[in-house]
Amino acid sequence: MKCLILTNLYYNDENYQKAAYYISKALNIDDDNSLYWRKYAEIQLKLNFFEEAVTGFKNCLDLNDDAFEIYIGLTDVLSFLGEFEDAIAVLFKAQKIYKNIAEIEYRLAGLFFVLNKEKYSFHHLIEGFKIDYEYHIILKEVFPTVFENEKVQKRINNYKNATE
Repeated sequence: MKCLILTNLYYNDENYQKAAYYISKALNIDDDNSLYWRKYAEIQLKLNFFEEAVTGFKNCLDLNDDAFEIYIGLTDVLSFLGEFEDAIAVLFKAQKIYKNIAEIEYRLAGLFFVLNKEKYSFHHLIEGFKIDYEYHIILKEVFPTVFENEKVQKRINNYKNATE
């Protein structure tokens, strides 16, 4: 427990190297603790150690920590690493637990668009609209080039006009 306190102290002071040292000590004591792995992943992200962050997030899921933010964090890191198919697989797993979540649909739409799979992209875009049209703005945040795409803008505008 002392290691976690020191980890959080250094993390809050933005001393991520020291935070990494103490969370590693905590994991050496108890590597079955998903809270430790979650903190490990967060620290690795701050240090730009993305592969290590993936390990942390995956260990959380392996330890049955299926919090929504774990799936999203893992998806974001995998996407950043260019592992789009893996990111999609993670979102499909999340979708089994978290039904009718617009964010999942919009992220799937963005990932499929990046992979030039427009049919699937537009399917998930429409599903996202059905759940929460207003949340489509997340595309601008997470996939700005997808959001600005002419075909995507046309779908957004068509849906908006059809529901007004």
